Amino acid sequence: MAFAQESDAFTQVAFTLLIMIHCGVRHLSFIFQRNVHRQKVVNEMQLRGNETILDIKCSKGFWTCGVAEKLKAGGRIFAMDMWDTDATPYDGQWTVENSRREEVSGRVEVLNYGDPHFMVFKDNAFDCTLCAWLETEDEVNFYNLLSEMVRVTRPGGRLLFIMPKHPPHLLKHNLKDLGVKDIEQKMITTAYLMSNFVCCEKPESYEMPPARIDRSENAVTDESPGFDIKMLYFLGAVGFYFVAVYTVIIKMSWTTWLVPKEVAEADSLAYGFMAENSVWLCWAIVDMHFILASRPKYIVKRIGVVNLWLGFFCQFFLMVIIFNMCTWAPLLLFATITGVKSVAVRCIFRVVARPCIGFVLDDIFSKRRQQYFLQTWKEDYGSLKNRYRKPRKSKRKKRETDMLLDDLEGLGGPEAEDTFAPGI
Repeated sequence: MAFAQESDAFTQVAFTLLIMIHCGVRHLSFIFQRNVHRQKVVNEMQLRGNETILDIKCSKGFWTCGVAEKLKAGGRIFAMDMWDTDATPYDGQWTVENSRREEVSGRVEVLNYGDPHFMVFKDNAFDCTLCAWLETEDEVNFYNLLSEMVRVTRPGGRLLFIMPKHPPHLLKHNLKDLGVKDIEQKMITTAYLMSNFVCCEKPESYEMPPARIDRSENAVTDESPGFDIKMLYFLGAVGFYFVAVYTVIIKMSWTTWLVPKEVAEADSLAYGFMAENSVWLCWAIVDMHFILASRPKYIVKRIGVVNLWLGFFCQFFLMVIIFNMCTWAPLLLFATITGVKSVAVRCIFRVVARPCIGFVLDDIFSKRRQQYFLQTWKEDYGSLKNRYRKPRKSKRKKRETDMLLDDLEGLGGPEAEDTFAPGI
């Protein structure tokens, strides 16, 4: 047991140091390499320079100014955001001033206000639309944002996205459901900075208007309570009581879980797996509280706070079981085969394996949960009939094309070749 406590202490210290180093290096990379990274991302956009571009949720204009540097005569970028709101607690003068400092103000126009979910622009108004913002707490609103981007982009125009690697999102799934084509994704790195660049094209034959989810509720003006915050505290207390009962049961049957017998107690099922679950379940309950507290009211109203909490709890419980199994079983096999009991081996394996396993599980479960939310409001979400299908040529047009090719082949015979000078 002392060996287990010592290895856990070293693991936590190592995690803390790695997180501190990660944050420090990332901050320094952003300070000294952000303009270089921005240049690399903008180069991937392959802009001609004369496009009319709309930058949605532009914030303080970092990406707006980077794109404006690539624009030439006739090119212009319009920047919009929900100024002076909780999500954007400042006004558009930040973007105006930043564009002036970077000497691109002549190609930047900052709009006074713009709700990305309900844009006031006409259909097919822009050559390109750009978004470097991910809405993680409201999947339905994010889908409607993408729908509006498709609507205001002209046929043949492009939709550009600069997204983080984490948290998991359904951007590509949403774009496929909206019927755009040629979806390309590329991870761009500069030093310690990473951006997930996604580009797609609106088909020339796109049928307007694009799909949109009607929630039948208004998350902005609907003040009827979807749930009381006290209910979340009550459900959190129920979860902690569950963990307490689980811990007592494990403690009372401790000797039963000491398997296999030939390994140390720290590597056995009792400590290496069962006891670890109680710690991670406590973390899951706290995390669930903050996730549900940040959810829009209309989602909680539609699904139900108890149903939503139970769904999250089942998901997190399954994640904890899989996570601990994947981090305990390899160490058990290593100790059984080699007989080695090393704090360094346990510490290094957990520090390396836990983040990798956690990211994979979070990606799988989060995307499935987001798909469920979207399918609650849009029954045909993800259906193949919503995806872009290349138009087929009719048989009549095909016959006309074949006849034209035959005529061209007749013109390109030996007699026609003699009319050209050699080498031309």
